[in-house]
Amino acid sequence: MDRYIPNHIPASERWWYFGLSLLILAWGSYGLWVDDLVVPISKRGHTLNLHGQAAAVMFGAMVAAVLNLLAIVIDHFDIRNNELTYRRIAFVTQLAGCVLFVSAIVIHLWR
Repeated sequence: MDRYIPNHIPASERWWYFGLSLLILAWGSYGLWVDDLVVPISKRGHTLNLHGQAAAVMFGAMVAAVLNLLAIVIDHFDIRNNELTYRRIAFVTQLAGCVLFVSAIVIHLWR
């Protein structure tokens, strides 16, 4: 019987994912607080400013991204053999994030 070896994710990568998660949450929370969630859309500095319901939906997409990043960090510390569970979490959070992102853009354009 083969012994299970859990995923190893370097500490620098875990800290990067954790810091990025905090940054995304802070950025989204501030945007909701001031009712002006700024989303960069090009390398040339163009932005999309979301307000109201569109900003709230975009914040949901940001939370999905944060959950996806944190799942990677948690997977490193989980010594059980449940990689399939983390793949499912990644799929669901990515799908939810994409749906919410597109929904926020549609809401913004149709208001």
